[in-house]
Amino acid sequence: MSLYRQNRFVFVILNGAKYLSTKAINKNLYLISKEKCKIDPKTFKVELAKCRPLVVMPTWLMAKEKHINKNAKFYLDYGFDVLNVRLQMWQLLLPTKGTQIVAANIRKYSKIPRS
Repeated sequence: MSLYRQNRFVFVILNGAKYLSTKAINKNLYLISKEKCKIDPKTFKVELAKCRPLVVMPTWLMAKEKHINKNAKFYLDYGFDVLNVRLQMWQLLLPTKGTQIVAANIRKYSKIPRS
């Protein structure tokens, strides 16, 4: 597996497959796609060349990037984009300041139509 960083995008090559683009929406939400995308962090508006179904993939605590990308690649191979949700331990312990805010961000992101 190779990892390349370029302008806040992360491109990953998994077993000779095409590039995967991981774009941070905020500190807890990451969009994983097969193509580059532009995201407005205030409105969560995503600009993709092709509109595909979205899979919300919450990750376990302290998961390594290679394991997250391996699971995301499974969905990408079937034509889905992946919204990766990463939580910290303190967000689970303080739900009003942690998980509820992350859930509101997921709801806000899912209501915005992707162009």
